[in-house]
Amino acid sequence: MLEKLHALEAKGVQLIICSTCLDYFGLTEKVKAGIIGGMGDILEAQTRAGKVVTL
Repeated sequence: MLEKLHALEAKGVQLIICSTCLDYFGLTEKVKAGIIGGMGDILEAQTRAGKVVTL
């Protein structure tokens, strides 16, 4: 899966991982793709984006 996430990033897709979720599950140190952001970062990216995909 990591290869696919890196491929998306290479195509210009901005991957933002919720910092609250990472903290809750203790996964902050394991992030290998995308950027860690808060709700403000996520909302700003959604506002600027022409298309938003959520998983």
